[in-house]
Amino acid sequence: MANISSASGTMYIDRTFYDRNKKLIDDWVKFYQTPQNHDWYGISYIEIEKLTEDELWLRFYGDGRWSWENTLERVFASGDFESQFNLYKTELTKRLYEDKQSILMEYKDYEPGCEILVEREATLNVEKYKGKYYTEVIVDTDIDIKYNDYNRVATGVEEGY
Repeated sequence: MANISSASGTMYIDRTFYDRNKKLIDDWVKFYQTPQNHDWYGISYIEIEKLTEDELWLRFYGDGRWSWENTLERVFASGDFESQFNLYKTELTKRLYEDKQSILMEYKDYEPGCEILVEREATLNVEKYKGKYYTEVIVDTDIDIKYNDYNRVATGVEEGY
């Protein structure tokens, strides 16, 4: 049995890509704001945090298997369980691939079973192989945070007392 990992952070999408795909991205975000739509590993909640001149900032939360880095490999993959009913994900994946658009993510990953607490920056690219999409994850920054009560509260993964 796998340990559950929880991640929260921000995704950054290029403003030009967002402007060209506004309805699709807004529908994709709204999909994750409906509670019954997140009963699996991966993203469970997204909201628009800010729209700047250059980027769309999306705040997200999700659960993963072992670590969020491993879970990210399936965020924009085809043929997984979620792709069967999340048509927004399927179309967004296709457009990210066609436009060669990357998504930057900054997040905290917390996995209490193995006492893991990290901050990461990663770049997601959609690739295609034999007609199926998959997510290439490039970890740009990986900071291990000492696993103790103070840091769990300071990073916001647990509430203080």
